[in-house]
Amino acid sequence: MGLKFGVHIEPQVGYTYEQDRIIAKEAENLCYDSFSCSDHIFLDEYSAERNCLEAWTLLSALAVETKSIRLGTLVTCNSYRHPALVAKIAASIDMISNGRLWFGYGSGWKEIEYTAYGYDFPNIQVRMDMMEEALEIKASLD
Repeated sequence: MGLKFGVHIEPQVGYTYEQDRIIAKEAENLCYDSFSCSDHIFLDEYSAERNCLEAWTLLSALAVETKSIRLGTLVTCNSYRHPALVAKIAASIDMISNGRLWFGYGSGWKEIEYTAYGYDFPNIQVRMDMMEEALEIKASLD
């Protein structure tokens, strides 16, 4: 297997959809292997004043805009969406993109995001246990 290159963006720093689209299309034109985005929904105390496209919505749009580049998250936070919903979203984008989806999955860590959106922020062991349970749910849906 040869060396592969990808492009990663952090939507919470304020990218517009047009900027994201241009980056993904240019990466594809340059024969990069992948385009990924983080699943952050909040950067800092100024986040209400800047763009922050939701990762899975962005990937869905880019699945239509691109033809060959692989698309994914780095990483999807287990706590932000119900596991069965994430599985359905991922399966839908994989279908739209003709099998080009991949994604990383994590337990979440950024307390400011949890607080901003009103999510509980349990300790790391609880978040890891929740992620393990979610992966079992996803596996059973395959």
